[in-house]
Amino acid sequence: MYRVGCYPCPSADIGDTEVLKRAFEGYRRWEKYLENYAREKGLGKEWVEYGLWRWKRVPGWVKSRGFDVPGFARGKGGISFEGKDVLKPSKPLNMERVREFLTIIGRWEEKNGKLTVNGICEISESSIKIFDENEKGAVINILEQSANCIGCGVCVGRCPKAAIKIIDGKAHVGQDICVSCRKCLDGPCPARDFNPSNM
Repeated sequence: MYRVGCYPCPSADIGDTEVLKRAFEGYRRWEKYLENYAREKGLGKEWVEYGLWRWKRVPGWVKSRGFDVPGFARGKGGISFEGKDVLKPSKPLNMERVREFLTIIGRWEEKNGKLTVNGICEISESSIKIFDENEKGAVINILEQSANCIGCGVCVGRCPKAAIKIIDGKAHVGQDICVSCRKCLDGPCPARDFNPSNM
């Protein structure tokens, strides 16, 4: 079982959160962040007070107790993909970031503004062609990571070659060090599993 390991875990029981709140003085920083966010999104003080921040979509049993929380988007600018044979990103890809992360999949070549990993994919700023359907998940994973990275460092700990470093709050892949073992893709990653475009 994998876990990112944030201390204010949304999966924790509300009782555990209360214990944490009393025992750890740093919790107040998190609560202030939630209060500001709730104010900004018009969610009401109950959203913080009753731990409604813990769900992407507030469950029916919570709503049945009188908390009618409107839907809202978490995060800004998450990337998503549509299409079958050719995937279209919801916004143009940052090709500089894609170059770095594509090394995780394999050695790439660049021609006419397109990056190609032989037999796997061809990527431009506005389209992704997948040649090997078995690799589709890995390609989408690295594209989400390149676009949505929050610099948590989970991938850094997974890399056996120390090819990934956090620089200015983002993961960067050392293309001359990375051996494309893909161990950094094992387990959850906030950039993929908590992609703001899906929330």
